[in-house]
Amino acid sequence: MEACEQRIINGMLKAGLTAGSDEAIRLLDRDVEVIGSPARATESDLWPAVWALCSALERQFTGRIHINVGLRGPLGQPARLGSRCVFEAAGAEVACLRIFLGCAPPLGEGQALVGDARGSEVRYGSLASGGDSATPESCFALAGYLGFAALAISVGIPAFREGLACTAMTLPSGIDVPVSGLGDLAFLGLGHLGQAYLSLLYFQRRRVAIPAKITLLDGGTFEDGNWHTQVLIEEDSKWLGVQKATYLSERLIGWGFSPVPDQVTLSWGWRARSARSLTAILGFDNFPARRIAAAAGYSWLIEAGLGDSFLQPRLTWHSIPSDSRLASRLFPDREDLEPARPRNAFEDDLRSRSG
Repeated sequence: MEACEQRIINGMLKAGLTAGSDEAIRLLDRDVEVIGSPARATESDLWPAVWALCSALERQFTGRIHINVGLRGPLGQPARLGSRCVFEAAGAEVACLRIFLGCAPPLGEGQALVGDARGSEVRYGSLASGGDSATPESCFALAGYLGFAALAISVGIPAFREGLACTAMTLPSGIDVPVSGLGDLAFLGLGHLGQAYLSLLYFQRRRVAIPAKITLLDGGTFEDGNWHTQVLIEEDSKWLGVQKATYLSERLIGWGFSPVPDQVTLSWGWRARSARSLTAILGFDNFPARRIAAAAGYSWLIEAGLGDSFLQPRLTWHSIPSDSRLASRLFPDREDLEPARPRNAFEDDLRSRSG
């Protein structure tokens, strides 16, 4: 695999953060230590954040990920952490980036990241008050912030957009509504976002009713570069060239679900197969697929999107009725959003590859 096909390096090159692939590889070759209180490293509190954060870190960096939270091994996990994730302290002599999860760094600690979650509150740079345990949703949000911040510090970009930043946020209420109240669930698109959704569902399964039917839809197969962004494939499992829907259905069966794999590529005129109330959770990387899904007969759509620039990090999400006219306004063609500008051949090549 060429270096520019590695998703993180691709993004660094697009943003002009390095002189070339060799420098990008050097910047990402570092150890990271995740430090947390043993009392909170439980499945009912911050363990989902530990798993999600370390899953991201081992894909972003090529060094060791030291998990120093009082555990000798992993608790329940949607997919196994890789061999570079070790349950041990890094040691004072190891030069690494340290992330303090739900605990304060010692006085005099140099470059370090701090984050916490309690209940639905997520904090960056400080600890949350009160004694509530974190929810799986706040754990995943916290892991997202800290994972991007770790990458940003390592490659020399801001960890967030200063003008839009706040130090704490509370996720919306109503998260504990049983999943069964949504009817059947369909996960459309099983890459970056789709696997993050499914990973969260793994940790939610103790708190919500299992839907009568879960459909996993994706017409693609796993490629070499997918490991760097897709958290449910394991480094030593046979996934290369395997249909995404088939591979992930087998993983969900292991969690106690009964998924239905659907190996289809969306095109106009395609319709949802279920006649019952059906909520579609979209994990697409393009707007045309979102518009097709909005016209496919689902009762409700939940979707999120990631921006494609490290210099302007952005995450959006919508919960909307299945309405083609609304979707055409929310998800216009890219040409309508960006004025044309000249690009050189190297940039055209980078943008032709997923990053």
